This record gives sequence, structure tokens and C-alpha cells, in this order.
Amino acid sequence: KGKISGFRFFNQSGEQIHLRAPYPLLIARLQLTATKASAGDYTCMYFVEDFGQEFPSSRSLPLSIKVQAAPTAPTLSLDPQQQVYRPGNCVKLVCSFHSSPADVREVRYYADFGLQLSIPVSNVNNYSYHLGIKGENDSGSYSCAYYVIKSGRHVLSETSRGVNVNVKSHKISWIPDIIVGGSFFTINGLIFCFSHYLMKRR
Repeated sequence: KGKISGFRFFNQSGEQIHLRAPYPLLIARLQLTATKASAGDYTCMYFVEDFGQEFPSSRSLPLSIKVQAAPTAPTLSLDPQQQVYRPGNCVKLVCSFHSSPADVREVRYYADFGLQLSIPVSNVNNYSYHLGIKGENDSGSYSCAYYVIKSGRHVLSETSRGVNVNVKSHKISWIPDIIVGGSFFTINGLIFCFSHYLMKRR
């Protein structure tokens, strides 16, 4: 009798979605990421090879996987709301949830430049993260999400819409004044020299 050579996994359409071969163990696993597309019935089978031929087993009974929609996305707002922030300013990123406060266990903040913060919370409707603005590197689109407890597991919500934090550094303003002032004196000097030249010609 031949030994098990591998396993095949199938979705509810009968399509093979995974092959583990060669595989010498008696148990094989298929890892799925829970999405709406991954809901459905799954089956598997094993096969042995003997004298160069493959002999498949019967398929297993179907296993049904149900996927619930993720919790509703929170709302992210800025306090204070400004078009431009300066280094040294502090702005609160207020993440407001739409689930029962008792279910929320963690808040996550994201920024499009790679920032990710995870903050444990308990029994709150919203959470405010105080962002201390250090410079223009803090500019970007910020968003948030939250974890709730569902059937004893932590489930991540959909992500909020992004809000933009636009940071501009203070610029030295006296340079244009010097240039403008210098131009003023230059023009007046030219006028004086031209007037003096005309008077001498007379």
C-alpha cells in the first residue's frame, strides 16, 4: 500500500485552490484570510502514488465558513481644525466609534507616511490622540480603526476616511522687506541722479 503523497483543497465551485505535494505528514492545513470572498463551503482529499500512478481518496464532507462584515468604519476629525499647522502646534486626532463602547478594545491610528499606533482603550465612545507637530515631516493623511470583541475574538473595523494635516514651517519674512526696501532706495537714487544730470545740462 502506498504512502500519502499530498493533499488537495477545493472551494464550493469544485475548483482546486491549494495543493500540498509532496507532503509526507498525515495532516495538512490551508490558511485563509477572512474576507467576504472567502465565505463558502470547502472540501479536501488526499492521494497516494503507487508505481507512478496517483490514486485519490474520496472528498471530505464540506466545511462551511461564514464571514461577517467588519464593524463600521469610525469617523476621524481634527481638533482644532486648521488649514495649516505650524511646528510646535498640538492637534487632537479624534476617532469616534459606531459600536457599543463596551466592545471596543483598541484604537489604531495610521498615516500615509508609514505611521501606525495601537492604543488599548476601554468603555469609550471616542478616543483622542494628541499629535505634537515637530515639523513638515508630520504632514500627511491620517486615518483610524478600532478593534472590538466578537465571539471572543478581536475583530478589526473598516478604516476611517483620511483627514489631511498640512504643516508649514515658519519662514523668515525680513528678506523680502530688505529686497523691496533696497529696490525703493535704488529707484529713488536713480531718479535723483537723473534729475541732477538734467539740471547740470541746463
